[in-house]
Amino acid sequence: MIKLVKRLIIAFILLSVIPYLLPVSNSLPKNFRPYDNTSYYTINKTSIHYRQWLPEGDIKGKVLLVHGFGGSTFSFEKIISNLTSQGYLVVAADLPGFGYSSRNQYYDHSQANRSKDLWKLLYYLDGKNNNNLPWTLLGHSMGGNTVAQMALADPKQTTALIILDGAFGESGNDFMKILVSYPPVFRWLEVISYNLLQNKLVVSTLLKEAYGRKASPEEITGYLEPLELPNASNTLPAIIKTQLNLPLEAVKDLQLKTLIIWGSQDKVIPLAEGEKLQLEITDSIFKIIENGGHIPMETQPQEFNEIINEFICPVMNNIHINFKNMNLNDLKNDWIEDFANPMIIAGPCSAESESQMLETA
Repeated sequence: MIKLVKRLIIAFILLSVIPYLLPVSNSLPKNFRPYDNTSYYTINKTSIHYRQWLPEGDIKGKVLLVHGFGGSTFSFEKIISNLTSQGYLVVAADLPGFGYSSRNQYYDHSQANRSKDLWKLLYYLDGKNNNNLPWTLLGHSMGGNTVAQMALADPKQTTALIILDGAFGESGNDFMKILVSYPPVFRWLEVISYNLLQNKLVVSTLLKEAYGRKASPEEITGYLEPLELPNASNTLPAIIKTQLNLPLEAVKDLQLKTLIIWGSQDKVIPLAEGEKLQLEITDSIFKIIENGGHIPMETQPQEFNEIINEFICPVMNNIHINFKNMNLNDLKNDWIEDFANPMIIAGPCSAESESQMLETA
Protein backbone atom coordinates (compact mmCIF):
# COMPACT_ATOMS: atom_id res chain seq x y z
CA MET A 1 0.00 0.00 0.00
CA ILE A 2 2.82 2.40 0.92
CA LYS A 3 4.61 1.61 -2.36
CA LEU A 4 1.41 2.34 -4.31
CA VAL A 5 1.00 5.68 -2.57
CA LYS A 6 4.63 6.57 -3.32
CA ARG A 7 4.20 5.66 -6.98
CA LEU A 8 1.06 7.76 -7.22
CA ILE A 9 2.82 10.71 -5.64
CA ILE A 10 5.77 10.37 -8.04
CA ALA A 11 3.39 10.06 -11.01
CA PHE A 12 1.49 13.12 -9.85
CA ILE A 13 4.70 15.15 -9.54
CA LEU A 14 5.93 14.03 -12.95
CA LEU A 15 2.61 14.82 -14.61
CA SER A 16 2.67 18.24 -12.97
CA VAL A 17 6.24 19.00 -14.05
CA ILE A 18 6.61 17.41 -17.50
CA PRO A 19 4.25 19.79 -19.38
CA TYR A 20 6.43 22.73 -18.37
CA LEU A 21 9.39 21.08 -20.10
CA LEU A 22 7.54 20.88 -23.44
CA PRO A 23 7.18 23.73 -25.97
CA VAL A 24 3.79 25.42 -26.30
CA SER A 25 4.58 28.54 -28.32
CA ASN A 26 6.45 29.93 -31.31
CA SER A 27 8.24 33.24 -31.77
CA LEU A 28 6.73 36.15 -33.67
CA PRO A 29 8.64 37.94 -36.44
CA LYS A 30 9.38 41.60 -35.83
CA ASN A 31 7.07 44.17 -37.45
CA PHE A 32 4.53 41.44 -38.12
CA ARG A 33 1.68 42.72 -40.28
CA PRO A 34 -0.50 39.98 -41.80
CA TYR A 35 -2.58 42.23 -44.10
CA ASP A 36 -2.20 45.61 -45.79
CA ASN A 37 -5.19 46.94 -43.84
CA THR A 38 -4.23 45.38 -40.51
CA SER A 39 -4.99 47.58 -37.49
CA TYR A 40 -4.94 47.00 -33.74
CA TYR A 41 -6.98 48.46 -30.90
CA THR A 42 -5.97 47.78 -27.30
CA ILE A 43 -8.54 47.29 -24.56
CA ASN A 44 -7.33 46.52 -21.04
CA LYS A 45 -3.98 45.28 -22.35
CA THR A 46 -5.74 43.05 -24.90
CA SER A 47 -4.82 43.89 -28.48
CA ILE A 48 -7.68 43.30 -30.92
CA HIS A 49 -6.74 42.85 -34.56
CA TYR A 50 -9.24 44.26 -37.02
CA ARG A 51 -9.46 45.17 -40.69
CA GLN A 52 -11.60 47.91 -42.18
CA TRP A 53 -12.83 48.37 -45.74
CA LEU A 54 -14.41 51.65 -46.89
CA PRO A 55 -16.84 52.00 -49.80
CA GLU A 56 -15.84 54.17 -52.73
CA GLY A 57 -18.65 56.66 -52.13
CA ASP A 58 -20.65 57.73 -49.10
CA ILE A 59 -21.10 55.29 -46.24
CA LYS A 60 -24.71 54.07 -46.43
CA GLY A 61 -24.42 51.39 -43.79
CA LYS A 62 -21.96 49.54 -41.58
CA VAL A 63 -21.33 45.83 -41.03
CA LEU A 64 -19.30 44.04 -38.37
CA LEU A 65 -18.11 40.51 -39.20
CA VAL A 66 -17.28 38.13 -36.34
CA HIS A 67 -15.73 34.71 -37.05
CA GLY A 68 -16.23 31.33 -35.40
CA PHE A 69 -13.95 29.05 -33.38
CA GLY A 70 -10.57 28.73 -35.08
CA GLY A 71 -11.46 31.42 -37.61
CA SER A 72 -10.27 34.96 -38.21
CA THR A 73 -10.90 37.88 -40.56
CA PHE A 74 -9.65 35.54 -43.29
CA SER A 75 -12.96 33.67 -43.08
CA PHE A 76 -14.80 36.58 -44.73
CA GLU A 77 -12.45 37.33 -47.63
CA LYS A 78 -14.98 36.28 -50.27
CA ILE A 79 -17.86 38.49 -49.14
CA ILE A 80 -16.14 41.84 -48.49
CA SER A 81 -16.23 43.29 -52.00
CA ASN A 82 -19.95 42.54 -52.32
CA LEU A 83 -20.67 44.67 -49.26
CA THR A 84 -18.34 47.58 -50.02
CA SER A 85 -19.61 47.79 -53.61
CA GLN A 86 -23.06 48.57 -52.19
CA GLY A 87 -21.86 51.36 -49.94
CA TYR A 88 -21.07 49.51 -46.76
CA LEU A 89 -18.23 50.26 -44.39
CA VAL A 90 -17.09 46.79 -43.33
CA VAL A 91 -15.12 45.85 -40.22
CA ALA A 92 -13.90 42.30 -39.52
CA ALA A 93 -12.40 41.68 -36.09
CA ASP A 94 -10.43 38.80 -34.60
CA LEU A 95 -11.80 37.82 -31.21
CA PRO A 96 -9.15 37.76 -28.46
CA GLY A 97 -7.37 34.42 -28.58
CA PHE A 98 -7.99 34.02 -32.31
CA GLY A 99 -6.59 35.30 -35.59
CA TYR A 100 -3.98 37.97 -34.91
CA SER A 101 -5.45 39.33 -31.67
CA SER A 102 -3.75 38.90 -28.28
CA ARG A 103 -3.43 35.51 -26.63
CA ASN A 104 -3.88 35.94 -22.91
CA GLN A 105 -4.54 32.94 -20.69
CA TYR A 106 -6.39 35.20 -18.25
CA TYR A 107 -8.80 36.69 -20.81
CA ASP A 108 -12.49 36.24 -20.03
CA HIS A 109 -13.98 34.45 -23.06
CA SER A 110 -17.59 34.79 -21.93
CA GLN A 111 -19.85 36.17 -24.65
CA ALA A 112 -20.80 39.09 -22.41
CA ASN A 113 -17.15 40.14 -22.14
CA ARG A 114 -16.50 39.63 -25.85
CA SER A 115 -19.56 41.74 -26.60
CA LYS A 116 -18.35 44.52 -24.32
CA ASP A 117 -14.91 44.61 -25.95
CA LEU A 118 -16.24 44.56 -29.51
CA TRP A 119 -18.63 47.43 -28.76
CA LYS A 120 -15.67 49.40 -27.39
CA LEU A 121 -13.92 48.80 -30.70
CA LEU A 122 -16.97 49.93 -32.68
CA TYR A 123 -17.50 53.04 -30.56
CA TYR A 124 -13.84 53.90 -31.16
CA LEU A 125 -14.24 53.44 -34.91
CA ASP A 126 -17.47 55.47 -34.94
CA GLY A 127 -15.55 58.38 -33.45
CA LYS A 128 -12.58 57.88 -35.73
CA ASN A 129 -14.78 57.73 -38.84
CA ASN A 130 -17.12 60.45 -37.57
CA ASN A 131 -20.08 58.23 -38.40
CA ASN A 132 -22.83 57.26 -35.97
CA LEU A 133 -24.93 55.04 -38.23
CA PRO A 134 -25.98 51.83 -36.42
CA TRP A 135 -24.35 48.51 -37.24
CA THR A 136 -25.52 45.35 -38.92
CA LEU A 137 -23.91 42.53 -36.93
CA LEU A 138 -22.95 39.32 -38.73
CA GLY A 139 -21.54 36.39 -36.80
CA HIS A 140 -20.50 32.89 -37.84
CA SER A 141 -20.76 29.84 -35.56
CA MET A 142 -19.35 30.92 -32.15
CA GLY A 143 -19.39 34.48 -33.49
CA GLY A 144 -23.15 34.17 -34.06
CA ASN A 145 -23.58 33.84 -30.31
CA THR A 146 -21.27 36.84 -29.85
CA VAL A 147 -23.25 39.17 -32.13
CA ALA A 148 -26.55 38.08 -30.55
CA GLN A 149 -25.11 39.12 -27.18
CA MET A 150 -23.96 42.40 -28.75
CA ALA A 151 -27.43 43.10 -30.13
CA LEU A 152 -28.97 42.59 -26.69
CA ALA A 153 -26.30 44.79 -25.10
CA ASP A 154 -26.87 47.77 -27.41
CA PRO A 155 -30.00 47.42 -29.57
CA LYS A 156 -30.04 51.15 -30.41
CA GLN A 157 -26.76 50.85 -32.28
CA THR A 158 -27.81 47.63 -34.01
CA THR A 159 -29.80 47.81 -37.23
CA ALA A 160 -30.08 44.10 -37.99
CA LEU A 161 -28.62 40.75 -37.05
CA ILE A 162 -27.25 38.02 -39.32
CA ILE A 163 -26.45 34.64 -37.75
CA LEU A 164 -24.59 32.10 -39.87
CA ASP A 165 -24.57 28.49 -38.64
CA GLY A 166 -24.68 29.89 -35.11
CA ALA A 167 -23.49 28.09 -31.98
CA PHE A 168 -25.98 28.37 -29.11
CA GLY A 169 -25.07 25.24 -27.18
CA GLU A 170 -24.13 24.77 -23.56
CA SER A 171 -21.30 26.78 -22.02
CA GLY A 172 -19.25 23.80 -20.90
CA ASN A 173 -18.84 21.46 -17.99
CA ASP A 174 -18.36 22.98 -14.53
CA PHE A 175 -16.07 20.12 -13.53
CA MET A 176 -13.83 20.79 -16.54
CA LYS A 177 -13.68 24.49 -15.66
CA ILE A 178 -12.50 23.59 -12.15
CA LEU A 179 -10.04 21.03 -13.51
CA VAL A 180 -8.50 23.47 -15.98
CA SER A 181 -8.00 25.94 -13.14
CA TYR A 182 -5.23 23.64 -11.89
CA PRO A 183 -2.10 25.04 -13.67
CA PRO A 184 -0.54 21.72 -14.75
CA VAL A 185 -3.82 20.65 -16.40
CA PHE A 186 -4.01 24.03 -18.15
CA ARG A 187 -0.43 23.49 -19.32
CA TRP A 188 -1.16 19.98 -20.62
CA LEU A 189 -4.00 21.38 -22.72
CA GLU A 190 -1.56 23.95 -24.09
CA VAL A 191 0.82 21.15 -25.04
CA ILE A 192 -1.97 19.22 -26.76
CA SER A 193 -3.17 22.33 -28.62
CA TYR A 194 0.35 23.19 -29.71
CA ASN A 195 0.94 19.74 -31.18
CA LEU A 196 -2.48 19.26 -32.78
CA LEU A 197 -3.79 22.63 -33.95
CA GLN A 198 -0.46 23.63 -35.46
CA ASN A 199 -0.32 20.44 -37.50
CA LYS A 200 -1.07 21.00 -41.19
CA LEU A 201 -2.70 17.59 -41.60
CA VAL A 202 -4.98 18.16 -38.59
CA VAL A 203 -6.04 21.61 -39.84
CA SER A 204 -6.65 20.18 -43.32
CA THR A 205 -8.84 17.42 -41.87
CA LEU A 206 -10.85 19.84 -39.73
CA LEU A 207 -11.42 22.16 -42.69
CA LYS A 208 -12.57 19.27 -44.87
CA GLU A 209 -15.17 18.45 -42.24
CA ALA A 210 -16.29 22.08 -42.02
CA TYR A 211 -16.19 22.83 -45.76
CA GLY A 212 -17.70 19.57 -46.93
CA ARG A 213 -14.87 19.37 -49.44
CA LYS A 214 -11.08 19.33 -49.55
CA ALA A 215 -9.49 22.63 -48.53
CA SER A 216 -7.13 24.37 -50.93
CA PRO A 217 -3.51 25.11 -49.93
CA GLU A 218 -4.43 28.83 -49.62
CA GLU A 219 -7.33 28.02 -47.30
CA ILE A 220 -5.20 25.76 -45.12
CA THR A 221 -2.56 28.48 -44.85
CA GLY A 222 -5.21 31.11 -44.01
CA TYR A 223 -6.30 29.09 -40.98
CA LEU A 224 -2.95 27.61 -40.00
CA GLU A 225 -0.87 30.80 -39.83
CA PRO A 226 -2.78 32.39 -36.90
CA LEU A 227 -2.53 29.10 -35.00
CA GLU A 228 1.25 29.33 -35.24
CA LEU A 229 1.41 32.65 -33.39
CA PRO A 230 2.97 32.97 -29.92
CA ASN A 231 0.76 31.67 -27.10
CA ALA A 232 -1.94 30.47 -29.53
CA SER A 233 -2.02 27.21 -27.61
CA ASN A 234 -3.48 28.84 -24.47
CA THR A 235 -6.75 29.78 -26.17
CA LEU A 236 -8.41 26.36 -25.84
CA PRO A 237 -7.82 25.90 -22.09
CA ALA A 238 -8.68 29.56 -21.45
CA ILE A 239 -12.00 29.09 -23.26
CA ILE A 240 -12.79 25.91 -21.34
CA LYS A 241 -12.10 27.83 -18.14
CA THR A 242 -14.14 30.99 -18.83
CA GLN A 243 -16.57 30.41 -21.72
CA LEU A 244 -20.16 31.40 -20.96
CA ASN A 245 -22.53 31.39 -23.94
CA LEU A 246 -25.73 33.31 -24.44
CA PRO A 247 -28.36 30.56 -23.94
CA LEU A 248 -30.79 29.80 -26.74
CA GLU A 249 -33.83 30.94 -24.75
CA ALA A 250 -32.26 34.40 -24.24
CA VAL A 251 -32.59 35.27 -27.94
CA LYS A 252 -36.34 35.61 -27.39
CA ASP A 253 -35.55 39.10 -26.13
CA LEU A 254 -34.13 40.16 -29.51
CA GLN A 255 -36.34 42.81 -31.08
CA LEU A 256 -34.41 43.07 -34.33
CA LYS A 257 -34.86 41.95 -37.86
CA THR A 258 -32.74 38.78 -37.98
CA LEU A 259 -31.50 36.69 -40.87
CA ILE A 260 -30.46 33.12 -40.07
CA ILE A 261 -28.40 31.29 -42.70
CA TRP A 262 -27.47 27.61 -42.51
CA GLY A 263 -25.67 25.09 -44.67
CA SER A 264 -27.92 22.11 -45.32
CA GLN A 265 -24.99 19.71 -44.89
CA ASP A 266 -23.45 21.33 -41.81
CA LYS A 267 -21.81 18.48 -39.87
CA VAL A 268 -20.48 20.73 -37.11
CA ILE A 269 -23.78 22.34 -36.07
CA PRO A 270 -26.70 20.45 -37.69
CA LEU A 271 -29.48 22.19 -39.58
CA ALA A 272 -31.94 21.27 -36.82
CA GLU A 273 -30.14 23.73 -34.52
CA GLY A 274 -30.86 26.54 -36.96
CA GLU A 275 -34.52 25.60 -37.04
CA LYS A 276 -34.64 25.78 -33.24
CA LEU A 277 -33.01 29.21 -33.35
CA GLN A 278 -35.59 30.54 -35.78
CA LEU A 279 -38.42 29.43 -33.51
CA GLU A 280 -36.89 31.44 -30.67
CA ILE A 281 -36.44 34.71 -32.62
CA THR A 282 -39.82 36.14 -33.54
CA ASP A 283 -38.73 38.54 -36.26
CA SER A 284 -36.43 36.17 -38.14
CA ILE A 285 -36.01 34.77 -41.62
CA PHE A 286 -34.41 31.37 -42.19
CA LYS A 287 -32.45 30.66 -45.36
CA ILE A 288 -30.80 27.35 -46.22
CA ILE A 289 -27.83 27.04 -48.55
CA GLU A 290 -28.26 23.69 -50.24
CA ASN A 291 -25.22 21.42 -50.07
CA GLY A 292 -23.50 24.01 -47.89
CA GLY A 293 -21.33 22.92 -45.00
CA HIS A 294 -20.44 24.81 -41.82
CA ILE A 295 -18.69 27.70 -43.59
CA PRO A 296 -20.88 28.52 -46.63
CA MET A 297 -19.61 32.10 -46.98
CA GLU A 298 -16.35 30.50 -48.12
CA THR A 299 -17.60 27.49 -50.05
CA GLN A 300 -20.66 29.08 -51.69
CA PRO A 301 -19.94 32.84 -51.60
CA GLN A 302 -22.14 33.71 -54.59
CA GLU A 303 -25.27 32.17 -53.11
CA PHE A 304 -24.39 33.57 -49.70
CA ASN A 305 -23.97 37.10 -51.12
CA GLU A 306 -27.30 36.85 -52.96
CA ILE A 307 -29.08 35.97 -49.71
CA ILE A 308 -27.35 38.81 -47.88
CA ASN A 309 -28.22 41.32 -50.61
CA GLU A 310 -31.86 40.28 -50.64
CA PHE A 311 -32.02 40.83 -46.90
CA ILE A 312 -30.06 44.05 -46.38
CA CYS A 313 -31.46 45.96 -49.35
CA PRO A 314 -34.93 46.53 -47.84
CA VAL A 315 -33.59 46.57 -44.28
CA MET A 316 -30.91 49.18 -44.90
CA ASN A 317 -32.03 51.31 -47.84
CA ASN A 318 -31.94 55.11 -47.50
CA ILE A 319 -35.68 55.45 -47.97
CA HIS A 320 -38.06 56.64 -45.25
CA ILE A 321 -40.97 54.26 -45.11
CA ASN A 322 -43.84 54.70 -42.68
CA PHE A 323 -45.75 51.49 -42.62
CA LYS A 324 -48.66 53.07 -40.76
CA ASN A 325 -49.55 54.92 -43.94
CA MET A 326 -49.04 51.98 -46.30
CA ASN A 327 -51.12 49.02 -47.33
CA LEU A 328 -48.85 46.04 -46.75
CA ASN A 329 -50.97 43.92 -49.12
CA ASP A 330 -49.77 46.09 -51.97
CA LEU A 331 -46.11 45.33 -51.26
CA LYS A 332 -44.65 42.67 -53.51
CA ASN A 333 -41.35 42.20 -51.70
CA ASP A 334 -41.68 39.44 -49.09
CA TRP A 335 -38.72 40.84 -47.17
CA ILE A 336 -40.48 44.20 -46.73
CA GLU A 337 -43.78 42.59 -45.74
CA ASP A 338 -42.13 41.21 -42.62
CA PHE A 339 -41.82 44.74 -41.23
CA ALA A 340 -44.88 45.75 -39.25
CA ASN A 341 -43.77 48.90 -37.47
CA PRO A 342 -42.90 52.38 -38.74
CA MET A 343 -39.18 52.70 -39.17
CA ILE A 344 -36.43 54.24 -41.22
CA ILE A 345 -34.62 51.85 -43.52
CA ALA A 346 -31.04 52.98 -43.90
CA GLY A 347 -28.38 51.43 -46.05
CA PRO A 348 -27.19 50.41 -49.47
CA CYS A 349 -29.00 49.13 -52.52
CA SER A 350 -28.03 49.29 -56.11
CA ALA A 351 -29.65 52.07 -58.11
CA GLU A 352 -31.78 49.47 -59.87
CA SER A 353 -33.01 47.91 -56.63
CA GLU A 354 -33.66 51.36 -55.15
CA SER A 355 -35.83 52.42 -58.07
CA GLN A 356 -37.75 49.15 -57.87
CA MET A 357 -38.50 49.80 -54.21
CA LEU A 358 -39.67 53.32 -54.95
CA GLU A 359 -41.98 52.01 -57.67
CA THR A 360 -43.31 49.37 -55.29
CA ALA A 361 -43.90 51.94 -52.57
